[in-house]
Amino acid sequence: MIVNNAAFLTGPYNTDQDGVSEVVMINHISTFLFTQTLLPLMIETSKEPDSDVRLVNVASDAHLDGPAANPGIRFKSIEDFNGEYKDVFWPDAARYGVSKLMMVTYTTELQRRLSAKFRVL
Repeated sequence: MIVNNAAFLTGPYNTDQDGVSEVVMINHISTFLFTQTLLPLMIETSKEPDSDVRLVNVASDAHLDGPAANPGIRFKSIEDFNGEYKDVFWPDAARYGVSKLMMVTYTTELQRRLSAKFRVL
């Protein structure tokens, strides 16, 4: 069982050496890379009799409010990942919500792809 529970909310807006915001790097990309690295092992383990392979990605409902709730939001460029959201009441919470939207959409798509072929819950 893997339980991913990365959460970084408050702090000044910063980007890493690749130009990705710290909130997105911690809350989504690190979890994505960790999961993708272990996924082959999880899939192989799921083929064993009586196996019980599980992946839990902890998020929140922060993606249901603020900029993350915009139905037009897209993640096609680095700028789409790095909104500062200076014009909203609480920019930190807006960035957090968008990072959790990334996690929720990744988890939903991963479940769709895996459940069609493997016993990974």
